Amino acid sequence: MHCRVLTHEDVHDYRTLRLLSLEESKFSFSDALEDEKKLTDNEWLDAIKIVGSPPEQFVLGAYNNDKLCGMVGFRRDTRIVGRHKAYLSAMYVEPSSRRLGMGTLLLTEIINAAKQMQGLEQIHLWVLHRQHERNSAAKLYERFGFISYGFVPNDIKYGDEYVTAEYKLLSL
Repeated sequence: MHCRVLTHEDVHDYRTLRLLSLEESKFSFSDALEDEKKLTDNEWLDAIKIVGSPPEQFVLGAYNNDKLCGMVGFRRDTRIVGRHKAYLSAMYVEPSSRRLGMGTLLLTEIINAAKQMQGLEQIHLWVLHRQHERNSAAKLYERFGFISYGFVPNDIKYGDEYVTAEYKLLSL
């Protein structure tokens, strides 16, 4: 297993994994499969566009036997008053690659990269929970030292079912 930043050459594999994530784990994401299926080729390219030198916005991919099996987005705040913060988004590992340490590898790599960024002090993310359910992603983030700092009940609604957002923070 290894990780690397995705490039425009990875757009097909990224699109395939992203759509799988929304189909297989729809309650874990704040985007809907139906919306993402409508994205244009240019919008898919923009989703994995690398911004900055060194990069401050990118998607990190995790590979097993040269197959993209996991991913997580990283975006540093561009506002002058927010440069001390960054955000993780859309972390996903396909079912057949879970429990192999891929999520741990993705977080280790992205946190190590973040620690090298001058002036970056915090990483924020949110985890979505179905009613009375705590998902494995939340537990993984906590093992890395992320702490909860708030909840938004009924943040997302799929049909008649609501999902609660839990906001988390890691101080670097």
